[in-house]
Amino acid sequence: MNKTQLAKNLGISRTQLYKLEARGMPTDKGIEACIEWRRQNLDVTQTKNWRMDSNPGVKPELTQINHSDDYERHVISFVLTDVVPKLWFNQPGWLGIVLKDNDVKITAEKLLQVQACLYIIYMSEVSDYLEEDEEELLFHFCEVFKAKPGDEIYPSLMARLSQILN
Repeated sequence: MNKTQLAKNLGISRTQLYKLEARGMPTDKGIEACIEWRRQNLDVTQTKNWRMDSNPGVKPELTQINHSDDYERHVISFVLTDVVPKLWFNQPGWLGIVLKDNDVKITAEKLLQVQACLYIIYMSEVSDYLEEDEEELLFHFCEVFKAKPGDEIYPSLMARLSQILN
């Protein structure tokens, strides 16, 4: 397997693959050896899967459509229902930074509630803009909204947001 394919299978860039190889990752022994090396040698909080958006490292692909008004509408719809929610709503820390910079005192739990409310308003506005019912649009559901007390990720999410807010 070549390095490009190995990087793609691992969900990382070729550049990152070369950096990890320089640190000792055995790229010549197959993907299983690489996965095991990464498990043993990388801090899980410094990997893409630990991000709030659980970024798998794979770029989303648009389906192939004829370049026409339908294609342009599809691209706009894709950006508004998938790309923007991943960039903004899966990152409540951004809103927390803005609130903190403006001396707004808020708890991490309340920040997530505000973010969820903004997401609902956003979905409504996008559906109006695209002139479609919200039920017909496939919005990217933000993973951060799935975190509930008792979940494994919840304490670290709350700790990170509290750190940002304080």
